[in-house]
Amino acid sequence: MILQLHIWRSWFRTVLCTFFLIFSILLLERIQHELPELIRCSVGATKISAYFFFLLPSLLPLSVPVSIFIGTLLAFGKLQRNGEIIAMRSSGLSVVAMTWAVWLSGVGAAALMHLLASTLIPYGDSKVQSLAMEMKARNSSLSRGDTHMRNVTFDCRDSGRVWFIGDLDLLAGVARSVDICAYDGDGNVIGKIHGDSAVYVDGAWKLSGIREWTANGPLAHAATAAPVGAYFTHLDESPELIAICQRRVRAISTKKLRMILDHIPADDKSRAAYATAYHMAHAGCWSCLASLFCAIPFAIGGTRINSVGAIAKAIGLLLMFHFVSCLCQMLGADGAMNSIVAAWLPNGLVAALGFILLLGVR
Repeated sequence: MILQLHIWRSWFRTVLCTFFLIFSILLLERIQHELPELIRCSVGATKISAYFFFLLPSLLPLSVPVSIFIGTLLAFGKLQRNGEIIAMRSSGLSVVAMTWAVWLSGVGAAALMHLLASTLIPYGDSKVQSLAMEMKARNSSLSRGDTHMRNVTFDCRDSGRVWFIGDLDLLAGVARSVDICAYDGDGNVIGKIHGDSAVYVDGAWKLSGIREWTANGPLAHAATAAPVGAYFTHLDESPELIAICQRRVRAISTKKLRMILDHIPADDKSRAAYATAYHMAHAGCWSCLASLFCAIPFAIGGTRINSVGAIAKAIGLLLMFHFVSCLCQMLGADGAMNSIVAAWLPNGLVAALGFILLLGVR
């Protein structure tokens, strides 16, 4: 028990220091990227501080798994170089017996991330979006590189509507494959319309090829340019506002993704992208555990290299994992791969690699 506690303390200290380093780097990157534009919006220091404060939870899904992976390689690499791992295994302890406390911590971290993904992170995203909407009133200018967007999701909390746009041309003010959901104060969807296309004219959107849904299915068909339903009488969300909020909010919460999947028709081409994002959000929470599956045997079974070598190995494995994740996400979003398989395949491959390495550890 004393030996396991010693290993856990060494591992926890290293992971914690690595987490603060990576978290700080991610935060500084966001500050460098977004602070100049916030200053141009002429908002006060209080608004800017609040914006970055509520932005902090969105950095956890990336910083926590990466920190666990790199910290584990560093911690166990140091124990291996010092001969402590060899001494413990010579006394008859197996790798699993030495590291069971670390495995439990990995399960706890994954469960905590899963909880935060459905509570704190969505709350932070909503607050960031609300602040971004306030800043829109001060500066609504757009860069020329942001004039064309695809798979746009926009939650207008003031009007109680969520927009799902397949293709948005900001310069022309034209949108194609538009779905709009109206929700009440409790977040329950109370109506939905679909338009094959929409044009922004005189401060409002005019939809064509309209169909309206309720909880019981299609309600009406219309060929006019005026939206139907009491909650869709004046669609005044401007294309500029939609674009600004897209630049501010980099991810959709799992709660909103679940709402999208519940109310987008099964034959909608954009459903695959939302389903893949939803399942990847859940799979990402458990990448903490997958990181341990790979990092522990990789560090223990390797040669006695220094910290620089351990970091180099970590970067190489992270690049491979990132490539596989991006490939699976692309295939899942295009419908070429089942969304659940696309989301969980990277974790499965990492865990399988770790299991093979664990079997090879002598």
